[in-house]
Amino acid sequence: MTAIRQKKGFEIVSDSFGAGQVSPTQIYLENDDNMRTGDYIALLEKVSADLASVKGVDMVMSASRPAGTRLDAIYVKNQAGQLENGLGDAKGGIEQVKSGLLDASDQLNASSPSLNQAVDGIDALQSGTAQTKDGVAALNVALTQIRDGISSGSKGAGQLKQAVKTARSELAKLESGQKQLQQGYVTIQQNLQKAADSLAQFSGGNAGQIDTSGLTNQMKKVGNSLQAFAAAHPDATQNAEFQNLMRDVAGLETAGSAFENQLKSQLGKQMAALEAKIKELNQGLNQLSDGMKQLNAKSEQISTGLSAFHAGLGQIETGLTQLESGLTQAATGQNQVILKLPQLESALAQIEGGQAELKTGFSAVSGQIGELSNGLSSGASGLTQVESGLSQANGLLNDWSEQSYNNSGIYVPDELLTNPEFKQALDQYLSKDGKLATINVVLKKKSVFQCCDGRYSEVK
Repeated sequence: MTAIRQKKGFEIVSDSFGAGQVSPTQIYLENDDNMRTGDYIALLEKVSADLASVKGVDMVMSASRPAGTRLDAIYVKNQAGQLENGLGDAKGGIEQVKSGLLDASDQLNASSPSLNQAVDGIDALQSGTAQTKDGVAALNVALTQIRDGISSGSKGAGQLKQAVKTARSELAKLESGQKQLQQGYVTIQQNLQKAADSLAQFSGGNAGQIDTSGLTNQMKKVGNSLQAFAAAHPDATQNAEFQNLMRDVAGLETAGSAFENQLKSQLGKQMAALEAKIKELNQGLNQLSDGMKQLNAKSEQISTGLSAFHAGLGQIETGLTQLESGLTQAATGQNQVILKLPQLESALAQIEGGQAELKTGFSAVSGQIGELSNGLSSGASGLTQVESGLSQANGLLNDWSEQSYNNSGIYVPDELLTNPEFKQALDQYLSKDGKLATINVVLKKKSVFQCCDGRYSEVK
């Protein structure tokens, strides 16, 4: 019963996946030599290809076909195609090199006149270098004089700075006196203004006038009183003395009015003359006050100018300090430059000698350029021959790449044998010593494969 069940299970699996997949046929090849080499892998591929072409064989798996499919990379057909592409690229590169050689040859020929001009220019360069060397010597003398002048200027700047300090001290005193003088101008102008204001009040019609209206009114009151008394005492009017008194009072009243008019007339003339003098004096005072105002404004400007001048002298003093320091540094730097000039002069002499050697070298190179140009032309001609040979090789490789796989040769490169993944496949189908190889043949459904006398046949 167990055997029957096993058979039925095998048949079920076989129906689903195929008998060849469930139980592939294994072929063992034993050899005295190690078959882990490119030649033996190529031989195993030939055997695998022959087995795959037998009717009823579905798939062959071996060291050359670990996945059951042909490795196109080991066939010369594909390798020839890749080599053909590489040679095509090489041919294109050779064409570029040839073109570059021809261009270089043309450019060398074209540069020959420029090189000759360069040789001629070296003469002028040598002359210019000699002049520069002489100029450096003259510059050394001039810089020495400048250094001495800067040193003298530094000392003069120190003396000038001391003089500026003294001037600032004296200017501070002058500035203080100017401030006091300005304050006096302000006081005088204020007093003049007060006097002018007082005179203006006096001359503006507010001057005191002699008033006689009280006396006149009093005389009128006396006359009125006598008349009232005469009216109340008619008898008194008969008295001669009373009558004389009435006349005297009336005459006194008339005389008082006349005196008032005369006094006003004389006093008005005198007051008019006095007012005219006061106005004239007031105008003078106002003019003097205005003048003092202008003088005060000018004094303020002078004070401001003195302050600015004082500040300016301070800046000058600071600048002189910096100038003195800068001149000292300049003199030091100038001295360092002067010390370096002999080295520069020596270097120019060496450059002049080098230019002479350069001229000699350029003359030699000028002749060599012609030879190099001819050599480049010859090289381009040789590349033309190489290019022709590559074209012929490409034709042969193209013929190889168009061959069928059956007619194509097999070559296993060493890089493939060292590939880690391919080495794993070799371990599945080759023993560790490489002397035993396994080939798995997967048959189609319901086919049985057997090998007899080194020949392959199929039995239904």
